[in-house]
Amino acid sequence: MKGYDAGNFSIEFFENSALIFRRSDRRFIEVNGTGAAVLNALLENQHREVIVGILSRASELDAETAELDLDRFIASLTSIGLEMDSSSIKVFDPRKSTRQLSV
Repeated sequence: MKGYDAGNFSIEFFENSALIFRRSDRRFIEVNGTGAAVLNALLENQHREVIVGILSRASELDAETAELDLDRFIASLTSIGLEMDSSSIKVFDPRKSTRQLSV
């Protein structure tokens, strides 16, 4: 099990899932094994093509569908306060400027 911690968020990875904890409202968001693999790849700054490949293999999707799913997953991360900048995740704190999630 490994984890990441930055500002308002902490992320813990388990064998087949990951939990994102948002401290501001004490909310847990769970992602399944595929989501955890994608989230981990994003945190490790993997190239988009690599992440699409992970998604394609894990979900048996064609590349175009995997691209769309990746965009939706990134949008869901953004909706809880995690933001994408190029291929990295940033933590958004509306009271401060964004800062890089430490890995």
